[in-house]
Amino acid sequence: MIGNDNSAPSIDGNNKVPALIQSEHNVINASHSSTMPPACPVSVDGEEDLQNKFFEDLDIRRDPFVAVNMILLVFISIFWWVNDGSISMHVPRNSKPFLPFDFFSPKTEKYVPSQSEAISLSFGSAIRISHLSSGGYELETGAINFGSGSGQQAVTLTPPGEGSLWLIKSFHGQNHISSGSTPVKCGSKIRLEHMGSKKNLHSNNYNSPISGNQEVSAFGDKNGEGDGNDNWKVICNGKYWVKGGTIQLKNTATGQFLSANTQNVFNSRIGCGEGCPVSGHLEACAISIPYKGTQFQATVGIFLSS
Repeated sequence: MIGNDNSAPSIDGNNKVPALIQSEHNVINASHSSTMPPACPVSVDGEEDLQNKFFEDLDIRRDPFVAVNMILLVFISIFWWVNDGSISMHVPRNSKPFLPFDFFSPKTEKYVPSQSEAISLSFGSAIRISHLSSGGYELETGAINFGSGSGQQAVTLTPPGEGSLWLIKSFHGQNHISSGSTPVKCGSKIRLEHMGSKKNLHSNNYNSPISGNQEVSAFGDKNGEGDGNDNWKVICNGKYWVKGGTIQLKNTATGQFLSANTQNVFNSRIGCGEGCPVSGHLEACAISIPYKGTQFQATVGIFLSS
């Protein structure tokens, strides 16, 4: 019943409620039934409820992608911190120690100085000539003469660190070039004089003792003078022959390239007898077609640069 005072109206169970009001009442009750999720309670300021809803949304049991995203976020943060705040994959770190995430970066190749940074070799430099594909065997002579072929002083390649110095000088028939005054250009003709015996690196048409390729020997008089077969063309990339740079040496008289191969080794059974002074050395020879076995470099010696 409706009271006479000014209080809010109420519903009396004995009175019939109009059908429209009853219908709306039923809808409201249905919306709050146990089959529907409970309404989110709202606090006075709303902050606590917002926090609860945030953590409910992060429930990894309901959404596994949340866990994956969180792991990725942590992973990227660690990566960023370890790599000095940079996520570049191409920054070389030659001067730094190994970092845990370096396996994501491409492996940097061994640093090769540019032409502007490298030391160019000048005439008058005395160098050791090392063979690349053998792991650094070095050009050597003076221990023995060939027992066949030319009979000249044998040139071999000795294990790393045991080679002799070779003097870079002007080619046969050219006027003397002062030491340190002129860099050796790629494509230049030169001679290489063995500092110990004064003989020049030489090639001729005799067969080498092991491989049967063209023989390479040391030739010349006590003053370091030989003939045109002492001349070699320096083949390299860039403008000058530089320290540590890869070169090939082509004999200008025979057209053959200085070469060596780890399969051609002097020992008591091949190339020399018992107690042979070049046992364990590689055969030096010359071949017509360049390949990795014709590649040399100079990294040790007295480097004169103009």
